[in-house]
Amino acid sequence: MPKTHLALALGFAALMAATPASAASPETAIQVRTAGDLADLCAAPRTDPTGPERQNFCHGYADGAVVMELKREAAVGKKRICFPTPAPTREATMSEFVKWTRAIPKNQVLPATDGLFTFLSERFPCK
Repeated sequence: MPKTHLALALGFAALMAATPASAASPETAIQVRTAGDLADLCAAPRTDPTGPERQNFCHGYADGAVVMELKREAAVGKKRICFPTPAPTREATMSEFVKWTRAIPKNQVLPATDGLFTFLSERFPCK
């Protein structure tokens, strides 16, 4: 191993050893099957011990799904989601998604991505 890699590895190991175990957040098992599951993650209070992790997962899940959907739409040449310019914040959009999901019980049981894309296509339709 080159000296620079060895020094970096040793420095990283020392840093990890110096980090107290109490600094680690509790492990959170997250499963997203339905739009209701996704909405629950998005609505997690930041003050809850796992709230930030659940909200981050929600936002990451939504970002990844939207990127893939927009690529798919571009490939087939048919758009159903058109974000305005400037686009609203992710937090504001996902807050609206939570309200939309909870307002109508049938939205809660939709598969997560189906619910997300139904909401987004209703909220940001292409004209």
